[in-house]
Amino acid sequence: MSNPISPEKIAALRFRRQKLAQPVQTEQEYQEFFRMLSPVMTPYWCCPGDPPSISPRAAFDEKMLCNRLRLEHKLIKGRFQKGNIAYIFADELPLFGAVYQKAVPLTGQAQEILELFQREGPLTVQGIKELIEMPVKEITPILHKLQTAFLVYENQEDGEWDRAWYLFSEMFPETSIDSGKKKEGMENIVLRAARMLVKVSPEMLHSLYGFTAKEIKEVLAGLVQAEKLFFDGEGYLLPDDLQELENLKGDCSGSAFALQRNDYLVRAFETSLKGKYQPRGEDKDWTEIFYLLIDGKFQGAVLGKFHNGPFDLEDVVLDLPQEEAEARREEIVKAIGERANLEASPLKRYLGRML
Repeated sequence: MSNPISPEKIAALRFRRQKLAQPVQTEQEYQEFFRMLSPVMTPYWCCPGDPPSISPRAAFDEKMLCNRLRLEHKLIKGRFQKGNIAYIFADELPLFGAVYQKAVPLTGQAQEILELFQREGPLTVQGIKELIEMPVKEITPILHKLQTAFLVYENQEDGEWDRAWYLFSEMFPETSIDSGKKKEGMENIVLRAARMLVKVSPEMLHSLYGFTAKEIKEVLAGLVQAEKLFFDGEGYLLPDDLQELENLKGDCSGSAFALQRNDYLVRAFETSLKGKYQPRGEDKDWTEIFYLLIDGKFQGAVLGKFHNGPFDLEDVVLDLPQEEAEARREEIVKAIGERANLEASPLKRYLGRML
């Protein structure tokens, strides 16, 4: 297929698939949707131990649910995209383990720490330090490497700082990870992305999942050959979506959402967003606190500074025409207020002018 699908229709169906207009209502819906977005990161710049988030796609307090699922060891923490911390459901360990497992040379200190777990059982970082007199700054990166190899598991049940680490095989004795299923696993994940984003590009897949350009090329070629995806000249879509897009009614005009930097959609469009709204000159120490999804497209950002406390929300920058940006100020500020406490973090400017 050589004629690209209308970007307005892509945006409208993507908006619907992302549950932005109609957030999930039940725990079952939440879990099903969470799987489609997995691995799910914690919000950008949050407290250590905070749970992951898919907000604003849930119509209830997801933090309470995620904390319970962590306590029940159904929702688990690991290192996936580019070694980043994220969460998946425990029963999907074979899928994500096959895709993200990295071999680690078991020599020297790595071997010493692994043997310590085999002798002593679950340990905290402080416990390891006391047993082998190794500095924490040396222990932690070794644990992270063993974690990416799926040899140890960090048990993040709550927000405690000194949490226990376990041998992966003891924590999940019935879980088998087969690296030979990596390509099959990547195909599964790419098809999920095509479902959630409607149209995907290699850049989007790299940003979301950390796959290499070679891996993405091979997976996309295989899925096209198997007729599970088709290329419209710009990106890759599910064949079943063609008719739905043709018959699609409605759009996502008149909508505004502020999305944090680890949000699924933000990460999918990371390549085009990176540096786009970064301030210059005297305000160059500001950064993007939120990106603004307006009418289904990223068309602005909230700039400011991150703190261990209320953030500084310095300014709102927009791609909209001046008149439209002014007319929609109340709507856009309200969207920001749904993600940030504007009493604790008052918005100082809008389009450069003090509020």
